[in-house]
Amino acid sequence: MTSALKKRSAIIGGQKSSVSLEDDFWNAFVEIADARQMTLSDLLTAIDDKRRNGNLSSAVRVFVLQEVLAGRLGPKPAEPPPRRYRRVSASLDL
Repeated sequence: MTSALKKRSAIIGGQKSSVSLEDDFWNAFVEIADARQMTLSDLLTAIDDKRRNGNLSSAVRVFVLQEVLAGRLGPKPAEPPPRRYRRVSASLDL
């Protein structure tokens, strides 16, 4: 799996800046911003305000990863199909 970095410009804290992210991270970041009903600039500013070390691009990657691990991003689990059949294991004492 290879994905080239792309530099993306944004206004962060009122200043023009940029982040360099792979498409997958950027697309996930956009999805998170949409779900939170935030602009990309507002979410980038919030991440920038909370980071202590490292660069903003790394902070965005960590943020996206945390959202995925917390289950707030990604495919939603499908609902189980309706039960139409009795469980075989119950009748076999398994």
